[in-house]
Amino acid sequence: MFFLLVFAFQVMLIFQGFDLSDEGFLSIFYRRIFSDPVSVSYNFMFWLTGIIGGLWVKLISPLGLWGIRLGGAIVNTITVVITYNLLRKYLNPEYLKLGLLLVVLSLNNDIKVLNYNTLSSLFYVIAICFLHSGLEKAHWGKIFLGGFFVGLNVFIRTPNILQLGLVL
Repeated sequence: MFFLLVFAFQVMLIFQGFDLSDEGFLSIFYRRIFSDPVSVSYNFMFWLTGIIGGLWVKLISPLGLWGIRLGGAIVNTITVVITYNLLRKYLNPEYLKLGLLLVVLSLNNDIKVLNYNTLSSLFYVIAICFLHSGLEKAHWGKIFLGGFFVGLNVFIRTPNILQLGLVL
């Protein structure tokens, strides 16, 4: 129920106004990544974001900009779920839910869209989850998957190369 409320809160915000600077920029990138990649080559430092966003736009194309916002709400909610599952063994679940709710409330002072920030957060959490699980259970496959997501995250947004420190 908690995660449903987190998602519902974010969905309620997607109907507020338009931001044609960043959202318009991203929606053009997502729509053209497969059909005319040369016209959006200036965005290739976010190459994997464009691929994921382009696939998402193809999937939900009738929703337009609201679909991109819905994608951001879904990605944020998945990030919260994974974070909760990672930390629930170490923190009181009620305090953890309160903390995650406060994070969602404080980060939602603007409407989240499917972009490199939300995808970077998701990939960071996935990588940490695999690395933690792999180190805890001495499972090399999970450690490899954690490293794989670290590598993928570099293509979400090039400055994420600094995340390679997690591998060390």
